[in-house]
Amino acid sequence: MIHLKLNCAYGKLQPKNSSTKTNLKNINKIELLNLIKRKKSILFGKFSNELDNREKHSAWEEVLSKAKSLGMVTEDRRAEFVRDKFRESGGQEPWCVFMNL
Repeated sequence: MIHLKLNCAYGKLQPKNSSTKTNLKNINKIELLNLIKRKKSILFGKFSNELDNREKHSAWEEVLSKAKSLGMVTEDRRAEFVRDKFRESGGQEPWCVFMNL
């Protein structure tokens, strides 16, 4: 588990304590969360004329693909698994919570 904060100077997520040794697993989490941050308006936006279920599902598929490429989830997982992991966070922004995938 790692606690992350948004570094406004760079617009990216970084470990809360930058002097902490970060292992590969934590770097992968940060990389995945940065993708989610970029896709935030699609992933967590309300449905509208501009945003439909296909777009949301496609964005979650992209997140899943990234998680698989980083070895964070097994190949048999579906996009709904990743989406539901964030729903378990209690509605908080995904980069403000502890993340366990």
